[in-house]
Amino acid sequence: MRRKQMPPRLIDQALSAYAGRARIETRRELASGFAQEGFGLNETQLVCMLFSPFVNQGDGLESFLRRCHPGMLVALPDLHKVLSGSTAPDQVMQWLVDISGLSLQSLQNLYGKQRVNFDDPHSIIARIRAADPDKRRIMTVDPATGQAVVEMLSGR
Repeated sequence: MRRKQMPPRLIDQALSAYAGRARIETRRELASGFAQEGFGLNETQLVCMLFSPFVNQGDGLESFLRRCHPGMLVALPDLHKVLSGSTAPDQVMQWLVDISGLSLQSLQNLYGKQRVNFDDPHSIIARIRAADPDKRRIMTVDPATGQAVVEMLSGR
């Protein structure tokens, strides 16, 4: 916020909304209500959206399950079957719909899609990000390998 030259009074006001557990919980409830009212999504579905475990033939599905739903790891082969268009137990199909907030057809569509390649000069999203004046390179840790990696962070 300081880098964006926001006035100190506004920075203090923004940060005070998160001062203490009670205020953080209040903000969480507000965000949850907004997501539910505006998009019909619950917190579990929002977390699923952040992980985007279904693209690239479910490349991130196992990692998502390990972190968020370890009890479903045993169903991983069935989840891949459903997402690829094969049949699997109804409970597996229903779990996917419930956890994502998406229809089975939408999930299968995502399963066949590739992640955006930001190095592809033909990608519209990559071109938009390339022109973003607020993008920054940041160091993160790859959760799979534990190695430090550089990532591009875009937007405000």
